[in-house]
Amino acid sequence: MNGKNIFGLETGAWNTIATAPLLDRVGSTETPTLAVASVERSAVAFLPSQSGLLRYELNTMTGRKVTANRAYSVALDAARNEVLVNERQSLSLYGADGSLNCQWKQHPSQKLKVSGNGEWLGSLNFGKVELWSLDSVAGSCPGHKP
Repeated sequence: MNGKNIFGLETGAWNTIATAPLLDRVGSTETPTLAVASVERSAVAFLPSQSGLLRYELNTMTGRKVTANRAYSVALDAARNEVLVNERQSLSLYGADGSLNCQWKQHPSQKLKVSGNGEWLGSLNFGKVELWSLDSVAGSCPGHKP
């Protein structure tokens, strides 16, 4: 991904599968985050943008805007195949199909990061790091069924 396009790559030889223009501007001051989830036999990429969460089908590079809420960063919860999104005034959990599974009101967070083992969610909050168990976060949503 660069500032204007998203690229689908075949990782064996790093050949480009397809390219598509970004539907909106992504983070202007730093490299934007990207979360890749699986759907059936394919993959989808989620990107935060200034006007909402973007979702691209990687086999066709078809993109759509999932939300109209500004999104700042994304992180994959691989164990549940869901995407955590730091949105304006909330932390949201989306399914790989783009459906909203849960939403929490929160204080602002600069960045989200899921640990390598997929058990912890870290949030950078203006010089302070907070850690949460992903099981606790996902389990705290009433009626949530991953």
